[in-house]
Amino acid sequence: MRYPKKLGVTSSFLKYYDQHGVLDPHVAQNGYRSYEGRHISVVQECVKLRNLGYSAAEIRSMLNSPYEETLDALEAKQEALERQICYLKYAKKYISMAREEAHFFHEDPCWTVDEHGDFFFLAQIQDFNFIEDERVFALAGEWNQWLPAVRVAACVNRGHRDGPKIIWGLAMPMAFARAMNLTYGEPAVYVPPMRCLEVFDRRPIGDGLNDRGLEGVRTSMLARVNEVIEQHQFTPLGPSYFFVRAKLKENGERVTYQKVLTPVL
Repeated sequence: MRYPKKLGVTSSFLKYYDQHGVLDPHVAQNGYRSYEGRHISVVQECVKLRNLGYSAAEIRSMLNSPYEETLDALEAKQEALERQICYLKYAKKYISMAREEAHFFHEDPCWTVDEHGDFFFLAQIQDFNFIEDERVFALAGEWNQWLPAVRVAACVNRGHRDGPKIIWGLAMPMAFARAMNLTYGEPAVYVPPMRCLEVFDRRPIGDGLNDRGLEGVRTSMLARVNEVIEQHQFTPLGPSYFFVRAKLKENGERVTYQKVLTPVL
């Protein structure tokens, strides 16, 4: 294979696009491929279109199509890139929030009050069992592609005879859903903008996915929330929402970082 370096790419790059019918080098009897100056522009088109996310088959089609068809393909890619840019902005915001909130997990006070935008909550698991609803499965499959802009969450209703009713699922900001043109609505539940008490907690839990230690974490978190509410005379206005920040191991022990949002006066 001659001149791959002169073309500014590796021999494996050239071989890949040869195999997919994009390039047409001269092939000698000994199998050597020879490239000429005319290949430079084609190779550069391959690099450009690959960097835009096109497959070799798509590149071959685009290089052999009228320019108007190429423009149509580029416009479709533009829409995809705009969605990706929107997602990256929310992912960046998530990382910034993680840094801003870090001190609340280790210092007092472990709480704050802030205004929160509206979001949708999709229930997935109740009493450690999946909610059997094909609509839930479909939405969860779509929403999961956009973690962490979409967040792992739980809805907590206190006023039940057997104790707090806790349902795990996903939460997606309304602004993100609209910007990304994602599916929302039933069976997801709309949660309006609200002023929230935020209580943060870092707590060891057991390794078993279904162990009762996890329930203990929830009980402890709600106890802490109730303590802050009573101490500072907040008035709860509705269900609380858990948001899981991270689950990891520290010194061999499984630890969860999470916060609870409670709408308050």
